[in-house]
Amino acid sequence: MAKRKTATTQQKETETKNKINRKHLLDALVKVRPGIANKEVVENSTHFNFSPDRIWTDNDEISVAQKFNSGITGSIKAQEFYDLIAKLPFDEVFIDQKEDKVFISDNNRFEAIIKTIQTTRQQGANPPESNSKKWMKLPSNFSKAATFCVFSASKNITKPELTCIFFVQDDDKAFAISCDGYRGTMFYLNDNIAKDFLLPANVAKHMKTYNPTKYIVEDAWMHFMNNENTVISCRVLGGEYPEQIWGFFDVDGDQVALPQGTGDVIRRVETLVTEEFDQDRAIEMVFSKDKLTCIGKGPLGSVTEKIEIDYKGKENSIKVHPTLLADILKHLSTVQLGERLKFCAEDFEHCVCLFESTEEETEETVEDEVVDESSVEEEVETVDMSGEEEVIEEEKPVTTRRRKK
Repeated sequence: MAKRKTATTQQKETETKNKINRKHLLDALVKVRPGIANKEVVENSTHFNFSPDRIWTDNDEISVAQKFNSGITGSIKAQEFYDLIAKLPFDEVFIDQKEDKVFISDNNRFEAIIKTIQTTRQQGANPPESNSKKWMKLPSNFSKAATFCVFSASKNITKPELTCIFFVQDDDKAFAISCDGYRGTMFYLNDNIAKDFLLPANVAKHMKTYNPTKYIVEDAWMHFMNNENTVISCRVLGGEYPEQIWGFFDVDGDQVALPQGTGDVIRRVETLVTEEFDQDRAIEMVFSKDKLTCIGKGPLGSVTEKIEIDYKGKENSIKVHPTLLADILKHLSTVQLGERLKFCAEDFEHCVCLFESTEEETEETVEDEVVDESSVEEEVETVDMSGEEEVIEEEKPVTTRRRKK
């Protein structure tokens, strides 16, 4: 008959275990998840990696490190470990490691045993210590600018610089700029930056979560650190952002006041618009005399709604993402019509290319030799949302980086 453990023995075993707040551990795991790969692209890129004082992930493009003493050394499959910790019903967990096995328990009725992989691989990004003088200050609205500019960045990897957001210091002003060739956003930073850099949009989308306050640009990696000492790193992208981008925001034309409720109209006409990828969803906006016509089309049909506006210019048509347009309209009351459609708010400018609408009447002869009016189709040149064209037409180069005043 097996002997029962004495209270003294149980107490000694408990003292050797690492007692951890489950919620704090879960928060740390969530913070480093962006560095996990879907497939094993490099060694342990689908794992949480544990060091004595931190948890880190690294998929060779994005690397995230969070200071945390878990009592674990080695690598554990990320999805399974996260699911286990997330499902535990108690607030505190006891963690103990013996060789390649990690024991997780409530020190009472529950125990899980998970295998670890012991590896010599180090975090590729290798960010400097938090007290290093290399860290440079970021503007307080950096995360807002990075997140806002993501939708205007290109997805065309053959032009990698356009898949990034360009953070640039221009004399006494700093900007965040993104452009896919058909739409562009210039966000005003509220403080200067010490060094220009290209931030990949697939990394920028995470910045709102981390809200970093400092950054470092090295030869191979960029690092961003927040007040909780979370560091998210990404590869430095070679190349330069096109100089012509500065001319993209120089738009001359009439200003048109968009009436209150235009955003609601956009929401209604987008109802039947569906695409495989959300970023490809588009509605059509046609500006004509005293009227704005919004059209949304999809496999099930179409929705059209007209708005009365004070507009006397030529007819112009554009296709634009409905959700992003509605979000922009929350900040704006006027739009400027020129070579591009320009929206201006207090902290950003947003431009979208305009395409003229033309009608080509197709005469169809029927038995009584009359024109079948149903055969008249309106052809509107669409805006390519994939970003597979040049940012600015080459015949209109901009010779200076600075914005025109």
